[in-house]
Amino acid sequence: MGTQIGVGVSHHRNPTMAGKEAVARALQQAAIESADDRPDFVMVFATVGYRQQVLLKSIREVTHKAPLVGCSGEGVIAQGVADESNFAVTVLVIKSEEMRFTYGLETGIKASSGRVGEAIGEAVLGSVTHLEAEGEAKQEVKALFLFLEGISPNFDEFMEGLRRRTTLEQSIPAVGGFAGDNLAIRETFQYCDDQVVTDGAAWALLSGSVKVSSVMSHGCMPVGERHTVTKSSRNAVYEVDGRPVLEVLEAYLTEAEVGDWSIAPVMLGWAFDSSGGAEAELLGQSDRHMIRAMASRNEQAGAIYMMSNVVEGSSFRISRRDRERICDKAAQMADSLLAQVKANAGDAARPKLILQVECVGRGKLILREPEKLALSHQLQTKIGKDIPWIGFYAFAEIGPMSGQNCVHNFTGILTALY
Repeated sequence: MGTQIGVGVSHHRNPTMAGKEAVARALQQAAIESADDRPDFVMVFATVGYRQQVLLKSIREVTHKAPLVGCSGEGVIAQGVADESNFAVTVLVIKSEEMRFTYGLETGIKASSGRVGEAIGEAVLGSVTHLEAEGEAKQEVKALFLFLEGISPNFDEFMEGLRRRTTLEQSIPAVGGFAGDNLAIRETFQYCDDQVVTDGAAWALLSGSVKVSSVMSHGCMPVGERHTVTKSSRNAVYEVDGRPVLEVLEAYLTEAEVGDWSIAPVMLGWAFDSSGGAEAELLGQSDRHMIRAMASRNEQAGAIYMMSNVVEGSSFRISRRDRERICDKAAQMADSLLAQVKANAGDAARPKLILQVECVGRGKLILREPEKLALSHQLQTKIGKDIPWIGFYAFAEIGPMSGQNCVHNFTGILTALY
């Protein structure tokens, strides 16, 4: 049998019909012809115009209760699709002798990201122990997919919790993202089998004989001088270069951003130093930085709040989104991913599946619709327009950088299974 993979998309406004239509198209691409043939694994991304539980029920029924994980997104991505409307769903089905998935869901991440990380760490360790008991070696565990509640998690505390329960985290690349809700920033959804929750982390551990590679690019340009964080607490920054952080930021704000702070976090990020890697060599010096978004500010406290912890002494430069650079880097990102696939599996190797996680700010917030579609077309044409392709627009992106699993902002991440 080998591996059969398919991705289907629907824009139907009725959630029951949308679920059935997306699954039917995925099964057709995967050449799973029998209506009774159950996939081994299902992944789902959808926008929030749907009644989420009804949508998931429909998908579960027509996939015969196959194992399922996923989340809501600000938009969904597939071959020829980059849809940020209220009604879009994409479904991945996999039937494979080469891949195996163990999976689950933990809730309570708003109250304690660390506790949820610990719970998933215990589950991952239990899954690995079970695989070893069945004769599979540790190196057969290939990736950890993570889909987290999109608004409130502290990713650093989540990963610290994960590490406390398993020593395997550093050797397992984690890829995925924070769920979205069409920029309402009120309530995001996470999926696991029949469950739809708003306070959780869905996960899936991939093992088997496949290989996994990821590349990323943010397309931002550092501006101005280098700064040092001189006073911080967890994810709150109070002073930079010994001065109030809000005072330092004033020099980088446009007139529009001064008048409306909500614009500033969309356009300005903090570019922290990273050693990069092989993909950074190809993508260029500026993409060796890890971008962090300013999640919010508190003028009374004199603080900027980031989406992860910030250590005092950290060096960074303010970075501004660059529309042209986002598009220009797409071709280089595709080239880098294909180079990794060929280096690891031979010149004839091709991806079996692409997972694309894009920052919400690499969609309609910044790019005009033709630019956004051209970006997707460029990536998919380079890598292969016949390759199953699934993804979503996320509130934050998860991927390995310099051998460490990190949360990113303003970033696009491509992951290939091959």
